[in-house]
Amino acid sequence: MSSNIGLVDEYLAKGTWKTAENANSTYSHQGLMQYVSNQIISQYWLEKIYTEEIRQYDHENRFHIHDLGFLSAYCSGWSIEDILLQGFGGVENKIQCRPAKHLNTALNQIVNFLFTLQGELAGAQALSSFDTYLAPFIRSDNLSYTDVFKYVQSFVYSLNVPTRSGFQAPFTNLSLDLICPKRLGDQCVIIGGELRTDWVYSDFQEEMDILNKAFAEVMMQGDGNGNIFSFPIPTYNVSDGIDWESPRWQSIWEMTAKYGVPYFANFINSDLDPEDFRSMCCRLRLDLSKLHCRVGGQYGASPLTGSIGVVTINLPNLAYRSNGSKETFMTKLTNTLRVAKGSLEIKRKLVDENSTLYPYAAHYLSATKHRTGSYWTNHFSTIGIHGMNEALVDLLGEGIGEQRDFALEVLEFIKDQLQEFQKETGNLYNLEASPAESTCYKFAKRDKELFPDKEIPTYYTNSTMLPVDTTEDLFEAMSHQEALQCSYTGGTVFHAFLGEQLPSWKLARDLIKTLTARFRIPYITLTPTFSICPTHGYRAGEQPECTACGELTLVYSRIVGYFRPTRDWNRGKSKEFVQRKVYKYETGLSNENKLQELEKQVAAIQDLPVAGYIKSTLSDYPGKMQASIMFTSRCNLACPWCHNGPLVQGECDDVRIVDVFRHITLTSHKSLVVSGGEPTIHKGLLPFLRILKTAGISVKLDSNGTSPDVLKEVFSENLADFVAMDIKCALENYKRVTVECLMSFARLLCLS
Repeated sequence: MSSNIGLVDEYLAKGTWKTAENANSTYSHQGLMQYVSNQIISQYWLEKIYTEEIRQYDHENRFHIHDLGFLSAYCSGWSIEDILLQGFGGVENKIQCRPAKHLNTALNQIVNFLFTLQGELAGAQALSSFDTYLAPFIRSDNLSYTDVFKYVQSFVYSLNVPTRSGFQAPFTNLSLDLICPKRLGDQCVIIGGELRTDWVYSDFQEEMDILNKAFAEVMMQGDGNGNIFSFPIPTYNVSDGIDWESPRWQSIWEMTAKYGVPYFANFINSDLDPEDFRSMCCRLRLDLSKLHCRVGGQYGASPLTGSIGVVTINLPNLAYRSNGSKETFMTKLTNTLRVAKGSLEIKRKLVDENSTLYPYAAHYLSATKHRTGSYWTNHFSTIGIHGMNEALVDLLGEGIGEQRDFALEVLEFIKDQLQEFQKETGNLYNLEASPAESTCYKFAKRDKELFPDKEIPTYYTNSTMLPVDTTEDLFEAMSHQEALQCSYTGGTVFHAFLGEQLPSWKLARDLIKTLTARFRIPYITLTPTFSICPTHGYRAGEQPECTACGELTLVYSRIVGYFRPTRDWNRGKSKEFVQRKVYKYETGLSNENKLQELEKQVAAIQDLPVAGYIKSTLSDYPGKMQASIMFTSRCNLACPWCHNGPLVQGECDDVRIVDVFRHITLTSHKSLVVSGGEPTIHKGLLPFLRILKTAGISVKLDSNGTSPDVLKEVFSENLADFVAMDIKCALENYKRVTVECLMSFARLLCLS
């Protein structure tokens, strides 16, 4: 009893950093209630539910069990289709709302749904295809743009009211398609809980555009004081069908340029597959022999999926215990993953056994329960990592900037372990780049106590990110992060921190267009810093005092996935904000524009038929660890021993020369082998090599040497960095051609 009283005093005196642990929670009476309840429930988990080994690993700071203060699952994606078909309700002796017949009713039901489900789960609540599902109501109600704007404005205001536990707004994420996805295009529209057989969703692009414009303009307008709306976090699905020149999405780009609100899901050049949204919510049984991606990004999720719980591994802590030994580190990582798995299995069992604590979640997950026997079958057990950079510094003496390859090795090792966990338990596992809003500080603070002889920073760098003060070059940072970000199967995102708002909406559009085409990173944000003056509203950049009136402002930036005033951040994140370098993009964007011009030149090249293209070769370019190789069609010789016979005879692949150019400029190695066939017989070779040189591509040319005039130009213009030439002659002339090298070569060949 006395310890509980002490918790109240501790909060009232602001005697712990945990009072500012979550920037979405404000010091308040509700904050006090949440703080006390969280401490008691955390104690319940650790002292009554979890094993001694789990308690020990938690005490030793080897991992962090997220949301210990909640006796519930972590996050979930929900189905708007279910809400439109069933209405809001389904719980005995609680209010039941019939399916919505009008847009304002549908939006109100979604607000009530998200608030209620947020009370049953600890983390983010997500809805997918928001614009696709709601667009038909605009036509059905015969609404003007002004009507839609007012309804959306009321919807957004409602979602930002701090009535959640801890004086917080619900943590909500909306996925917006922009263009009706194929999986929904032929489906009948749902209005009033019934299918309109004369309407299908693909018929409502104009209404989708109206809804998206209204949402973006509401978010851009802000609240009555001009403050940004933190929620819902919109994720726009950027796919091949998007018309970048269309003015209909101008308001989205304006919102991005000014506030940087949205996430952008890269369906153009990443491993994301739009059909995963369907498979994750409809598939009866997932293949447990391989890992699956939880679609939706850092805080989103496909309908009826999510995470049952999250455990983040403290990699620096394991490094400090390994005395500079990679082998010891991997052993300790294996053991820590095993114990983390145990905690997640225990949590899954407890949440499943106490489904009556979550009546609304149980109702809307009842179809999953009916199919599989559990409400939470499609929810992942999530393991995250933190502090890879600091772990590498202690273990290898260099950070992730230099030791990225070992970081990738660790990620692959963890995924192999998770795959084994799936087979062993029958439950889904995924690997996440944990946001770690408070964990970054908590880990470092506790490790300073455990390892007083170590030089430990105020906070650890998030997941496998570069330290925030590494570089100002946006394209350099994304090039480094590309392979790492693509390795995760759970939430991950690259935040492009910018000093202030972009000068135009066109620049915001062009940046997103370039970044989604140039990099395979699945989720991207543009994050400007801005300030809000109580009198003069929005001020670009970090301005602690208003330059117009001298009043103190609220400085906003993205703390992890969402924007909050920097004054509300915990000590670790506050230190990170001070150290952040903001990215410059002008040079990279200029280079990308030049590449686009070069692409046009490549597309105009005549007579350079591509017979095949291999994206990665480790052995064809001496002196290069990796390269790509392009084969041209046809040859002017007909050697009977040629192993590229079909190419010599004129076989061609369906790969275009412009596709080869586009891919090679996107690689990190930027090295191309041009082989054949015989490349020098084609008039398009020299123009292509000149363009490659301009683009900074290293070239190895394979030739039979029968086109000396072409080779002379290659050499005189330095169009190739390496030339490999086949020497062909009659057997009796070999010695004269090779002088004395032939026998030496034969001996070496035999020895090898």
